[in-house]
Amino acid sequence: MKNRIIAMLAVMVMLMSAAVGCSKKENKKALSATSTAESSDVDSSAVESGLVSENEKTESGPVLEIENVTAKAGERVDVKVMLSGVPDGWSFCGIHFSYPDVLKPTISERTGNVECVRGDAVADMTDFLAVNWVDNKPPELIEKNLNSIFFCTMASGDYGTEGHITTFEFEIPADAQSGTVYDLEFFFREGDMFTNMAQDTVMQDQAFANWKHGSITVE
Repeated sequence: MKNRIIAMLAVMVMLMSAAVGCSKKENKKALSATSTAESSDVDSSAVESGLVSENEKTESGPVLEIENVTAKAGERVDVKVMLSGVPDGWSFCGIHFSYPDVLKPTISERTGNVECVRGDAVADMTDFLAVNWVDNKPPELIEKNLNSIFFCTMASGDYGTEGHITTFEFEIPADAQSGTVYDLEFFFREGDMFTNMAQDTVMQDQAFANWKHGSITVE
C-alpha cells in the first residue's frame, strides 16, 4: 500500500517537473500580485500550518469541500468530496482530511485501502487511491483523537474537472447521542498538492486556503 502511494507521488513529481518550463517564474509573480487579497472565508488551518499568512487571503480559485450530512446512530453514511472553481481543469492532487477516531471508514478486505466511489470530476484520471492513516500519527492527531484519510489521483493532462471527486462511507457509533457532530476537516501536510500540468502555485495555494470542512450530525 505504502509503495503504491510512493510510486504514484513519484510519477506526479516527474510529470509536474516535465510540464513546468518557465511557468514557475510567472506563477511566483502572479502569487506576489494576488497575495494581498483578503477574504473572511480562508480556512484557518491553512494559516496555522504556515501555508498562507493572514496577509495572503484569497477570494477566488479552487474550492474543495466536504459535505455536511446527517445519520442515525449505528448507520453507515456516505460523505462526498466536491470541487468547484477550476474551469480549465487540473492534473494532480494529494490531500489529507481528519475524522474522529470513533468513526469507521469502510476498508477494502482485498487491498486494505479505504473504499470510495470515484466521481465524475476524476473520471478521466489514470488512478485514484485512498488510504487510512491510523498508525504513526503526528501529535496533533493523537491529542485530538483523530485519524485521517489521504486520497490522491493524477493524470497526464488537465483532465480533472469540477464536481464530485469521491464519496467515502463512515459507520456511526451505535451509542452515538442525538445532536453529536463529527467534524471532517481538511489539513495540510508537507508534500500535499492540488495543481495542474503547469504546476500553477497560485491555484494550489488557493485550493488549500479556500477549502471547506464538512461534518456528520447524528439525528
